[in-house]
Amino acid sequence: MQYTECRGGKVYEIDNIQDIDECKLACVQHDCQAVNLYKINEVTFKCEILAYVRGYFPTQGAACYVSYY
Repeated sequence: MQYTECRGGKVYEIDNIQDIDECKLACVQHDCQAVNLYKINEVTFKCEILAYVRGYFPTQGAACYVSYY
């Protein structure tokens, strides 16, 4: 969900990633429920791995992806 941040239990964080694929891989490795992707600048992002989601909040520069694995 673009412009949306998932709130919940953060278990891992990755700085300076290039795309969502790095975030998805970390999500699978940490058995996550969702990830938040934050745009830092034009080519760099930050990823938060969440074990569970409590809610969703509108946030500029963020996107929430829920895992269906």
